[in-house]
Amino acid sequence: MFDVNNNLYSTLPASVILHKFSHLTIAFDPAWKRIAINLSGGADSALLAVLLCKIISKHSLDTKVDVITFQRCWETRPWQGHVSLQIFNKIKEMYPNIIQNRYTTYIPPEIEHGAIGPVINGKSGDQIIVGSFNSASSVL
Repeated sequence: MFDVNNNLYSTLPASVILHKFSHLTIAFDPAWKRIAINLSGGADSALLAVLLCKIISKHSLDTKVDVITFQRCWETRPWQGHVSLQIFNKIKEMYPNIIQNRYTTYIPPEIEHGAIGPVINGKSGDQIIVGSFNSASSVL
């Protein structure tokens, strides 16, 4: 599985840092001054946030990380928002000079992919909201 993803990095410029964690390679451009990560409260997004902070710290980069949390699935996973805040606080404590802002937004359960499926150009309501918010976040 990782080989397919890792092969995507073969055409990147030499300035991009390739940082290897076990079998996973993460590409990081030192020119990035501010990045955002969607932090749901799950292990995968929490781990990615920590790994990005490790890369930034190890290479003494001047990159700041903002966190975006989508309050979603609150009917089936009501703990998710609270857990994501706890994880944000812990990572902020670990990397206070890297982790910056936490933005939260809401996705109604009625427009989640599992509830309505694709509605516009093959995308569900939640996919549209996440993509649009992430794009707009670059101007925040």
